[in-house]
Amino acid sequence: MRYEGKSEQDAVEEAARALGKPAGELRYRVVRDEPDEVRAAVDSLVADARIVVVNGGTGVSRRDTTYDTLAGMLEKTLPGFGELFRMLSYEQVGSAAMLSRATA
Repeated sequence: MRYEGKSEQDAVEEAARALGKPAGELRYRVVRDEPDEVRAAVDSLVADARIVVVNGGTGVSRRDTTYDTLAGMLEKTLPGFGELFRMLSYEQVGSAAMLSRATA
């Protein structure tokens, strides 16, 4: 999903569709790709959640710090998720999929 140029509400509705839930059932935070903001947003959601989905900031540019911030917070990981994500993304966006550090 690409959120650039979309309103916050459009981005939330697109995420809700991808998750198969009404937007009104989602609790969400929109934050800048700043480690303290990302960590605080996840911390505020994790106490009540069965799952927390984070989107964005997983690339390889200097500003993409979400992966680095969250990697140490993960209690359990799903080995192979990133590879599958990149494979499926490759079908949609081509070689740009290799720039993702998606994990679960």
